[in-house]
Order: sequence, then structure tokens, then C-alpha cells
Amino acid sequence: MTELELRFLGDLEVTRDGKALPLPPSRKTRALLAYLALNGKPFRREHLCELLWDIPDDPRGSLRWSLSKLRRLVDDGDCCRIVADRLTVGFDATGVMIDVEALKTLVDAGLDDAPLDALETAVARYRGNFLEGLELANFHDFQAWCVAERERATRAQASLLSTLVRRLADSPERALPHARALAGLLPYDEAARATLIRLLVGSGRADEAEQQYQLGARLLKEVGAEPTGALYRARRGAPGAGSPARPVAHEGPEPRRAPAAPAADSLVGRDAELARLEAAFAALTGRGGGRLVLVRGEPGIGKSRLLRAAADMARSAGACLLEACAYESEAIRPFALWIDALRTRDAELAAQVFGAGDRDHRDRLFDGLSELVARESESRPVVLLFDDLQWADDSSAAALHYVARMSAGRPFLGILAARDTELGDNAAVRRAVRELRHADLLDDLPLEALPEAAVRELIATRVPGASSEPLSRVSGGNPLLAVELARAEV
Repeated sequence: MTELELRFLGDLEVTRDGKALPLPPSRKTRALLAYLALNGKPFRREHLCELLWDIPDDPRGSLRWSLSKLRRLVDDGDCCRIVADRLTVGFDATGVMIDVEALKTLVDAGLDDAPLDALETAVARYRGNFLEGLELANFHDFQAWCVAERERATRAQASLLSTLVRRLADSPERALPHARALAGLLPYDEAARATLIRLLVGSGRADEAEQQYQLGARLLKEVGAEPTGALYRARRGAPGAGSPARPVAHEGPEPRRAPAAPAADSLVGRDAELARLEAAFAALTGRGGGRLVLVRGEPGIGKSRLLRAAADMARSAGACLLEACAYESEAIRPFALWIDALRTRDAELAAQVFGAGDRDHRDRLFDGLSELVARESESRPVVLLFDDLQWADDSSAAALHYVARMSAGRPFLGILAARDTELGDNAAVRRAVRELRHADLLDDLPLEALPEAAVRELIATRVPGASSEPLSRVSGGNPLLAVELARAEV
């Protein structure tokens, strides 16, 4: 008998003797395979019809068609795996390797006594979200089952990764990939991200540790969770953090500090950059515009703070201001930046473009966004502020390119911020930026390190009493790092 393997973690895949087989194009047929294979019992045909088909679709005929496709896929000369009669349909999983079940069996058998090499092999093999990309949101019973299975698989993957990180505590370099994967799997889990930050700090990766700290803090704020201080202590390399995979006892949130002086919110050392933005706004209010400015720099260099200054300018100019920030954990959410920007401004604006339920028709959505900008710009300038563009989804990046081209002659200004080190990793954003530059619609505004005198001034205004002289040198001109070091000192 040939060896059949069903992989439901990540993109669905069926292999026979190690060779991937072509899948049926129908998403419902693939969903049916997963449902039958993982439930391990026969179902009445009426149940399967109600699960995956609407009445106008001739559900019984559709079920018969799907079963014929599945028989060609999983049956062989020695075994009929689709077991069906006039009333019921089932799947014979005898001898079939199913990745979700194999992962559950591994976890249930106990991970602490399993060989490390076997666990690392399992992590590489059993990765990805359950039935990734196979969403049938209009079929609620199937979707509820899919969500439950996804949660079960996520718990098993998290147990496997957590065990590896803990057992590899004395080998940080070997533990790091698993800690990164765990933080990606559980993006809102403070303890998982704190573990990753401790490993990064212990491995001398201060820049990445800072990025993970900022991301973790932002995600907690996004879901309204109260921070415990674990991220802050991990970044500081608090005593007791030498064993990165062992949880640190919660000692309460970061101590409260006295409010900053009134001038603390002012931009320091960015006069030239502010002048560039002021010139862009002057052109905008003079009925020019139709341009984008890309603010680039390393994490903590002040991109977001410059965008806040740009937002103040937009409000002073009476512009229609659209603001949004991309999130790494939402990079697959279509049109995320545009939906968030419109909802923040006015829920009715979002409904005008995205309320028709046709998010799969990109041309119509692109036109809707362009028309909205055109309509708003008839009476006032339109200013678009997108932060952390390096994490933008493909649809948002493509729409940005389209709207910028269509608004070339309008009072429209887009100010974007992105991390230099990660911008090139996003193919859609990289392509949009390249084409906008080529069309002479985008200007670059790189943010360099602050001079020591500016860092000393920044520390003096934000954290009075800190030793600004040595910290201005240690920070390397990074304002966020300088302020955090100063706060840690006092």
C-alpha cells in the first residue's frame, strides 16, 4: 500500500510516497476532506450538505461531485478511503499520516522526555495555522468547527515550542528560532514575547530586542491588556533573567514616574526634517500636492514622532486627515491600513468604500478610495499618514500606489514611515515604493542619528536628573534608546 499523508497545518497538502498531489480547485471539496479525515466517523449526507452547500447550489449533486474528486485524490488500488453509501459518508484513515493528529499524539505522550532532535524535527514539520487560507465564513457550522480545530492545533504547537525553548535555555542561539516562532504564534502573549526579548538581550541582539519590546507593548495596548512589566524587565535584562526560557515572577508594572516637563513633547534635533514637511504642506495648501513622503530610519529614531508633528500640521491646515498604523500580526488582513484610517476618521467613510461586501473586487475598491480622496479634496486638502509601512498588507500597498497616481493633480499629501531594515522584506510595499519613485511621486526623508548635543537636550527635557553626557554617547544618537536608558537610570 502506498503511503498517504494529509497535511492540514499551513496550506492543505496531500502527498503519496512523498510526492505532492494536485488538489481539487474547489475550496469546499478540500474543506470536506479535512472534515471527514479529522472527525473519524461517518456523517449523514444531509449533514454534509447543510455544512458546506446552500440549497440553490444543488447540495446533493455538489456533494457527489466533491466525493468523486476526493476518491481520485486519496483512494488507490489497495484501499478505498472514501467510504460512502446511500445515507452516510466517512473516511478510512487507517495507515494515513495526518499531521494534526500526529502533533496531538506527540504532545499527549509527554514532551519533557522526548529527544530534543525529535522535537525540533516535529516543529519544522508541524508548522503553520490549521487550514491556512481555507476560510468559509458564510458556512457557520463549518467555520465554528474550523476555529475549534485551529485553537486545538495552536495549543499543541505552543506546548511544543514552549518545551523546546525551556529545554534549550542553556543554548540561546538554538532556542531563539523557537522563541520567535512562539511569539509569532501567540502575538498577544506577554510571557512568550518577554522570553524572546530575554533571549535576544542575552545574545547581544539589542536592536531586535528593542523592536520586539515596541511591538509587544503596541499589541498589548491594541487589545486593551494591562501590562505586567514583563516586557520592560526582559528588555532591561533584569536580575534572574539569565535563564531566558524560565518565567520571571511578575513584580508589578513599571514604577510610575513624575510627569515630563511641558517642553518634553517637542521635537528635538529635527529642524531640517520639519522644514521639509512644512514645505510639503505649503505646496499642498497652495492647491498643489499629489505627492508622498517616505520617512525612513531604524527603530526608535523618531519616525512616529515626526508623523505626529505632521498630524498637527494637517489639523492646522484644516485638512481631511486619514491616519493608520500597520501591524506585523495583521499583515494578511486585506486593506487593513485603509479600513483603519477611514474608520478612525469617520465610520461612514469606511462604509462608503468597504461596506458593500465586495472586498474581493480590488478594482472597485481602488476606484472607491480614489473617488473618496477626489471628493474630499474638492473642499480641503487630504493628508494620509501611514506608520510602520513595512508591515502593510499587499492590498493596502497596491491601493496606496493607485490612489497616489490618481491623485497626482489634487491637494493630496501622503506621509509614510517605515523601518529601513525591514522595508525590503515586504515585496508589495517595495514594488509600490519603487514605482512611485520612478513616477516622481515620492520623496525620501531619511532620519539619521541625532547629534550628541541634541540627545543631551532630549534627555534633559524628557528625563530631568539623568546623566545626559554619558548616555548621549552610549545611545548612538537613537532618541528612543536614549530616553529609555535615562529612565532606567533614574
